[in-house]
Amino acid sequence: MARVVRKGPAPGCGPFRVSVWSPLLILAALWMGSTSCAGSEPRGGVATPVVMPRPDTTVISGPDDEALVVAEAAWLAGDFETAIAVSDSLDAAWSRQPGVSAALVRRLVRLLLVQAADDRAVQQLLYHPQSLDGEWRSILRTLVGGLSLSELDSQVRRVTADAKALGTVQVELVRALALSGNEARATELAAEWADKDLDRRDRDILEDFAEGRIPAVIPGIRVGVVVPLTGGFAPVGEEVLQGVQLAAERYERDVGVSVELITVDEALESDSTGFGIPWLEAQGVVAVIGPIRSAALRAAAAARSSPGTLIISPTATEDTGLGPHAYSIWARERRDRAVAAALGNWLASSIELTRVAAFHPANESGYRRSDIFRSFVEAAGFEWVGSRAYQPDSTTFETELAQLTELNPDAILIIADGPRQVLQIAPQVHFFGLRGRIALVSEDWTHPTVLRRLDPTFSDFRVTATYFERTGNPEWDNFVADWDRAYRRSVPDNAFAALGYDAGLLLLRSIPDPTLVRPGSVARSVTRLRDVQTATGRFSFDHDARRIVRRTRIRMLLDSRLVDPDPEAIVEWSLEVRAQDEERVRLEAEKELLRRGEAP
Repeated sequence: MARVVRKGPAPGCGPFRVSVWSPLLILAALWMGSTSCAGSEPRGGVATPVVMPRPDTTVISGPDDEALVVAEAAWLAGDFETAIAVSDSLDAAWSRQPGVSAALVRRLVRLLLVQAADDRAVQQLLYHPQSLDGEWRSILRTLVGGLSLSELDSQVRRVTADAKALGTVQVELVRALALSGNEARATELAAEWADKDLDRRDRDILEDFAEGRIPAVIPGIRVGVVVPLTGGFAPVGEEVLQGVQLAAERYERDVGVSVELITVDEALESDSTGFGIPWLEAQGVVAVIGPIRSAALRAAAAARSSPGTLIISPTATEDTGLGPHAYSIWARERRDRAVAAALGNWLASSIELTRVAAFHPANESGYRRSDIFRSFVEAAGFEWVGSRAYQPDSTTFETELAQLTELNPDAILIIADGPRQVLQIAPQVHFFGLRGRIALVSEDWTHPTVLRRLDPTFSDFRVTATYFERTGNPEWDNFVADWDRAYRRSVPDNAFAALGYDAGLLLLRSIPDPTLVRPGSVARSVTRLRDVQTATGRFSFDHDARRIVRRTRIRMLLDSRLVDPDPEAIVEWSLEVRAQDEERVRLEAEKELLRRGEAP
């Protein structure tokens, strides 16, 4: 079972007084001469420092220099997206362009290091061996010491004119294999390089291996968890922590490597202590889950002493401008835009209609979601005929629905705030004039309570975009079973525990080599996430947005189930119901005329 260790309440505790480094200071330190950029062995404490030499004073002009100046200035100004985009572009170009000035390569390497892109920094140094003068050869050795086994495997296949530099990578691979317990392959590689020209330090490592002085480490993973454990938000924090514990125990069962959770009480921390991040880094954690609040996440991301410390918040509603390797899996703006885009794009590609409206709660969330949907609808060329807002605490919506009916929309977005509101709204949409309109509905319509209790007459052919996938998701079923077995009670109706579970799974499943965990490699591995199914959805890393994103899936309600949408069936149903309504209106009009003694 995953072990949980709690940090004491004293602010700034640990082997040193907390000092908060922002990414700006990290770059400044790189530029001036020193910082910590590489990882260490599991449970090895503070990372091995990379001592950077003073910057090259060679003056070089040209487009490459100008691009580097843009990237460096952007990073120092906190515009991380621009800095990363420019450095990525230069990295890709220079990986195929020999003869780049050593001074330029070194400046690019500095930019890559503040992003914890140590693997790409090593690649640049190998491809441009002219940059490996003096102290830079020692820097290369320290950098490869922070790469994972799979990253080292990839680097040894690089083409380089510097055999000694490649030997440094190969020897580190031998050492890493020995530490991870793969002695057979380590022996095979060591034999290949035993007679080659190596630096003295690399030859010493081979001798240490040959004489058995590199024992295998005991596999084990330390993960930091920053959640409120006291105060008003303690119930939320406890549920998130319980979800993370389940994920850790699941990983232990599946992989056979122990996980230790080192917790920090978010309620007892502040900006000045970096929400415990420096203390957690000193404990040798490979990554941190939390904090749960957006402001705390921002402060925690800025407090990292190593750019390779991965932070994943399960619940923060905002995650922009945090710098590399700090994310939320529940960012509100991204969630709302993803759902609106999915529904709008589906409507534009699947249904021929012109007039669209919205029905939403009269609160900030309702107006925001309606406005985002409207922007996508109008961009697709539809006519936005209007929206009507209702009071969330109302129980009858006849007036608002009647007003909406007068707008005569072909399709309508219906937003509810929770399953209970769906159960109130759905029958009234049916009875107050909008029965046959194509309805795009919020995700609350897919809640198990709604699917179980709502009559299909009121829900069939409604189309939704699932951002939080429970129904038909085997990982959700696994989570529920694990929760019931561990805690002997029902899963909370809110999402906190499930989001903690998902953050834990995403982090742990990103670890490239469980037998030898190097922190920076975990952060880099997250950027390779692709279509990973968890309890609440399916996740990938979006390289354009530089965020962990959920798949948004279009589904249709039919017979209290979620199925793939059938546009032809939806249109056929809509036309049939609207024709029935028109016939009913005609018959009622005739009946009224007959009652008054008038000929129809």
